[in-house]
Amino acid sequence: LDSAAVAQPWVRYYLSYDPIVTARKVRVPALLLQGGNDRQISPDQAAMLGDAMKAGGDRDVTVHVFPGLNHLFLVDSTGNPATYQALPSRVIGADVQGMITGWIVQHSK
Repeated sequence: LDSAAVAQPWVRYYLSYDPIVTARKVRVPALLLQGGNDRQISPDQAAMLGDAMKAGGDRDVTVHVFPGLNHLFLVDSTGNPATYQALPSRVIGADVQGMITGWIVQHSK
């Protein structure tokens, strides 16, 4: 990664970027969803972002972790990105869709 960061500015930016700093500046309703088996972004990072938003003054932050789902919100017992192509379904479940829809409806009043 170090050599890639030297050769590619976006890699350097990606490695140095701290999303917590930005999260503390958010002042709009926020919905943070996470798969419980996500191996690309760990579920505790959603909670950290939510806590940073709240600490920064955002009063409307919803964080929800869906057990058994991967980064793509698909049922996946391992969450390993290398096995995404072998998953039996590529359909996001009604629970995820329902939470998104419900949140949008609630915040559109």
